[in-house]
Amino acid sequence: MKIGKRILLGLVAVCALFLGIIYFWGYKFNIYLVPPSPQKYVRVALKNMDELGLFTDSKEWVETKKKTIEETSNAKNYAETIPFLQKAIKVAGGKHSFIEHEEDISKRSITKYIKPKAEIEGNTLILTIPEFTGNNSQASDYANFLESSLHKNNYNGVIVDLRGNRGGDLSPMVLGLSPLLPDGTLFTYVDKSSHSKPVELQNGEINSGGSSTKVSDNKKLKKLLLLY
Repeated sequence: MKIGKRILLGLVAVCALFLGIIYFWGYKFNIYLVPPSPQKYVRVALKNMDELGLFTDSKEWVETKKKTIEETSNAKNYAETIPFLQKAIKVAGGKHSFIEHEEDISKRSITKYIKPKAEIEGNTLILTIPEFTGNNSQASDYANFLESSLHKNNYNGVIVDLRGNRGGDLSPMVLGLSPLLPDGTLFTYVDKSSHSKPVELQNGEINSGGSSTKVSDNKKLKKLLLLY
């Protein structure tokens, strides 16, 4: 009987510890014992912005956090908090930061994929490089289309047209242009704590953390006139 009680007490302790972990740190993994109130939702969002935002060491951010909490104090649901959080995230992360709705994420691979273009004018290959926010299959199509266009022998120079490109996942863009780029470190990400992470191109692959894709032919081009 004593052994049974000890086992039971041990299980209760483990459960209590597990629930405590979820209660205090579950928000980091979007796990909750009960759905958070709109006000708790706002505080969690601001805390995430605080940890990840590049500009959260500014006086403006301190004031923005306080103002956002005040403005959402009477919010009755999550939707009512979003306009205020949209303003806050611009302060924390800069103009390229935004809140994306789940339905937009599910639709973007269908509605927002724009295929790049390859056109010959005279002896020049003109590559139009649009933004990319598609899925892995579309990333592969995007990258390999550009890469295969560069390996054709019907031009003497290349123009890389980035007009209208608003960003997105850079992996297919870089991989598509990889015949023009040397292998090695392309650039380095630096976070607000000055931690750096190099982005490297090697053998037709890139470690950018974006789409998982690879180009079929990673041979480099030489003796080419390149215009941006």
